[in-house]
Amino acid sequence: MKIAVLIPARYDSKRLPGKPLLILKKKTLLERTFNQVNKVINSKNIYIFTDSIKVLNKLKSKIPNIILTKKKYYTGLDRCADNFKKIRQKY
Repeated sequence: MKIAVLIPARYDSKRLPGKPLLILKKKTLLERTFNQVNKVINSKNIYIFTDSIKVLNKLKSKIPNIILTKKKYYTGLDRCADNFKKIRQKY
């Protein structure tokens, strides 16, 4: 069985704009999330789906699988489900 972890990272959130790039103890929240997941899942199986070129540009050297999404979605689950098609052939 293959496992993939999909992490939605919306930059323009209404409750906390810029949340993925918010710095906490010298790392972004998205880096912290990625590093925690990477403790149990190989990094090649972790995918970040973001709507922000800022997130992509800032973290592409630190996080291998960041996929830029262009559409607006109602939820993070919608963002992941729609964009999973881009990586489905691996699974």
